[in-house]
Amino acid sequence: MKSARWLFVVVAVAALAAGGCKDKSSTTTPSGGTEAKPAAKAAPKASVNLDTPKATLESLDKAVRAMDVDAITACAAPEYQKPVGVMMATLKDIQAKEASARKAVTEKFGKEAADATFQNSMSASDTPLKGAMENGKVNWEKVVIKTEGDAATVEIAGKADDDLNMKKIGGKWYVVPNEPAAEMAKKAEQAKAMMSKMGEAYASFEKQVRDGKVEKDKLGDTLAGEMMKTMTPPAAPGAPAAPATPDAPAMPAAPATPDAPAAAPEE
Repeated sequence: MKSARWLFVVVAVAALAAGGCKDKSSTTTPSGGTEAKPAAKAAPKASVNLDTPKATLESLDKAVRAMDVDAITACAAPEYQKPVGVMMATLKDIQAKEASARKAVTEKFGKEAADATFQNSMSASDTPLKGAMENGKVNWEKVVIKTEGDAATVEIAGKADDDLNMKKIGGKWYVVPNEPAAEMAKKAEQAKAMMSKMGEAYASFEKQVRDGKVEKDKLGDTLAGEMMKTMTPPAAPGAPAAPATPDAPAMPAAPATPDAPAAAPEE
């Protein structure tokens, strides 16, 4: 399946109120940790119209721009609503943590330093209809919707977008991503776990900035270092760890492969 940024945004990555789904979101405590909080049950902020394929696309695009998790979830077919909701709530949460860290850098070192540090920031700017946007508006001449019975496909600027396929259910048109719902659910949980660690990395980086422990010319390296920690897998039980160096923490030994033995610790 090709990457659909808006769905994290289905691959990368996100609480749940629509579709009768239940989950838990987290809020940052004064100490910087997180605590469980029941998912809100408020109605979607963005209006959702699923009467026609075009109306569904418009509703989804507006919802993604507003990062309205409930409205985005409502646009997905029932069997996809839970994983889509998890992914979008996760993305929204990590964006908030990143924004807080960016604010800390801006307040201490200025906007230019913040822009340089967060040049690869996460956003939902890659909305479903981005390829058809002109001067801030959707050029519907670039969007081709083909309907056959209760199914619809979408082409944007001449390219098919399989993650915007739609299906008519109970008189309403829903988006049906090009991936089994069960597989998406697995990815949603994986993304949630990964992004939780990234949130901790942003919080740690922000604290270092606010505590005056990061120099301006080390902002990027410090943030990258915090992010690398989230990607470092734990050492396997009984596996020796590589020795630490003055500039880097100890790293777990590399696992054995069919072509190479496991890395041994230096003596």
